[in-house]
Amino acid sequence: MSAARTAFAAHGTELEIRSVAADAGVGVGTVFRNFPTKQQLVEAMAREWAAERDEALLRCLSVGDPWEAVVGHVRWCGEIMSREPGLRRLLTDVSAKAHLAGETDAAFVEGLAELIVRAQGARVLRPGVTAAGYYGLLVGLAVALSAGSDWRTMTDVIISGLRAP
Repeated sequence: MSAARTAFAAHGTELEIRSVAADAGVGVGTVFRNFPTKQQLVEAMAREWAAERDEALLRCLSVGDPWEAVVGHVRWCGEIMSREPGLRRLLTDVSAKAHLAGETDAAFVEGLAELIVRAQGARVLRPGVTAAGYYGLLVGLAVALSAGSDWRTMTDVIISGLRAP
């Protein structure tokens, strides 16, 4: 899985099975025995990303200060996206996003809603921000990083915009 993850990080859904096999030091047949199609390999990588994303959100939700939870989450997203072009592609490519849809994504959106409600309840998050809008900001962050923006600068801009006046 390590070679697949590296390929996915670098190339997203455009990864090549032959390269994954070569990097793993196995034959193409071995990869295909575990993942009969490239789509299944990409789906496995998407599930792995979703699990990491969900764990990070849970860590942020466990932070007592609602504003620090939001800040920590935005910064975690920026930092991970800065290192993982495949994740940015997964967030911004409509066909690739289908790999993250379903129950896992629903649980993530619920967690985002909790993050938002807590921060708005503490009056530290701008009124009117929704879970969908917040998620849209993360997708925008992925686009900005893909265009070469610095993740620290972009996360600071997002955090400043989220802060209640």
